[in-house]
Parts: sequence; structure tokens; C-alpha cells
Amino acid sequence: MISLLNLEPNGFSSHANKILKSFSVIKKGPLSRKKLIGELENYDALIVRLSHEIDKQIIDAGRNLKVISSATTGLDHIDLKYAHEKNIKVLSLQGEYKFLNEVHATAEHTWALILALTRKICSSYESVKNNQWDRDNYKGAELKNSTLGIVGFGRIGKKISNYAIAFGMNVVVFNDKKIASNNKIIQERSLSRLLKKSDVLSIHVPLSDTTRNMFSMPQFKMMKKNSIIINTSRGEIINEIDLINAIKNKIIHGAALDVIHNESKFMSNINSEIIDFAKTNDRLVITPHIGGATYESMEKTEIFMANKLLEYFKKI
Repeated sequence: MISLLNLEPNGFSSHANKILKSFSVIKKGPLSRKKLIGELENYDALIVRLSHEIDKQIIDAGRNLKVISSATTGLDHIDLKYAHEKNIKVLSLQGEYKFLNEVHATAEHTWALILALTRKICSSYESVKNNQWDRDNYKGAELKNSTLGIVGFGRIGKKISNYAIAFGMNVVVFNDKKIASNNKIIQERSLSRLLKKSDVLSIHVPLSDTTRNMFSMPQFKMMKKNSIIINTSRGEIINEIDLINAIKNKIIHGAALDVIHNESKFMSNINSEIIDFAKTNDRLVITPHIGGATYESMEKTEIFMANKLLEYFKKI
């Protein structure tokens, strides 16, 4: 019988669990990194999301590991090259376009962040909790007739464009491939021109050597002083120190982030400059990578990945 370790079982789909139990014996986490390294040799399969960085040390500990399953599209938390060298298969949601079109959580959260920042929802809520009731301090900005710049026009970028059109926004897209003709969307071939036009910039590109630090001070200086940046992709796409300085010096108005640099290190109580800055600046909103965290989306993805694991073990 296959031995499987589920590192993140809290709230895990009962339907997905039933599928996993049909072909494996399941041990459930969560485990500390130290315990994971000590126990991983006992398992054939590992289920992760984002709570652990699956690096060389952990992969080496999995002496009998055959497969790692991650219900994510981004895989920067796994050392893919080393896993391949060790003949460990990595299963994920990458490339599962038909399935992912029915997953809406991250796009909806992106839109929530736009509204939270433009309408000062977080700071006004904090003021009410402090027994204040001052409308004038929390005047926001309307989205209608403003311009949304979308960088990366894949599944999420397309959904965001539809939301923007429904809100009466102008939509400009920067994408490495030509997009389908749409009289409500303009494709801009130059990133710098898109940055100059955008009131709201929403980032939807995967992390790669090309996109790492894609947005830093030179890009921020091209933007409008009242513009905001939304990032629900990966933290390393933005240079965080430059972002802090851009907000502090009013080069741009603000940002809303669902992702930061080195999230696993922050979870291990290592300080984060961007979070420290957000504690005293309401023009920066940060959520703890909850873009995909809805009951519906997690249920769908857990069932989908359980079936992928089942099919993988049927073939070996």
C-alpha cells in the first residue's frame, strides 16, 4: 500500500480524502520542518501547498519519495530541478487550463484588494473599532472611467478584465503573446506605456528569471502619482524595498499585496520589512496569500489533485 503524507490537512476535502484512502495509507500533518526531515523517508508521496519550502534538504530526506503533489500553479516553493534529478515526480495545477477556468478565487480576491485600497476599507474599519466615525478622512476613489493595466493576460488576467469592464473601467493589457481581438481591451506592446496609462496596475505573471524584480523603482517612476499596484502572483516579482520607498516618497499612491518575498521565512518568525512598513502605513494592504483560499476553490483543487495522484500510481 502506498504511504502518503499530507502536510496541510486542515479543512482538507472529505471527498479528496476518500479518493486518497482508496489507494494509500495517509499520515496527516502539520509537521515542523525538523519533524518533516526526520519522518519523510517513510513516505512514497507528499502533499503540500505553501507552508513548507521543499528544498534540497527535504528532498534528500525523502529517500523513498516518488511524487510530490502541490495544488498550486506556482511552484517556486519546490526545488523542481533537484526533484527531477532525484527522479521525484512533481504534480501540480500548471497547464491544467480547462480545469482552472472554473476556479475563481484568486481573481475575486484581486478585485477585493483593489476595492479595499481605493475605498480605504481596512483603515476606515480600524477607525470605527477605535470609536471614530469620520467620513471625511476616508474619501476614496471611483473606478469608473479610470484605467486598469493588466500585466499577464492568462486565466486570472482575463477574469480581472471582465470585472473591470463591468465597473466601467478602461482596460489596457501587456502580454507576451497577442491576445484575441476585443474592442473593450487595448493590448499595449510597451510595458512603459502601460505603466504611464494605468491608475490601477494588476500583476498576473508567473515568477521566473525574467519576471523576478520586474517592478522596481524605474517602473514605479513611470507610473502616475495616484496609481496603485495589486499583486496576487508572487512576491519576488516586485522589489519590496523599492516599493516601500515609492510609497513613502509618494512616487505612487499605494499597493495591495497577497504575496511577499520569502513567505516561508516570515512564517518562521523572521522579520519582513514590507510587513513592518504596512503596520504604520495604510496605503499598503497585505493579506497572507489567501487568493486561492476559498472553500469552493480548495475543494475543487484538492479533489482534482487527489485524482491526479491516483492516476499517477495506477501507471507505475
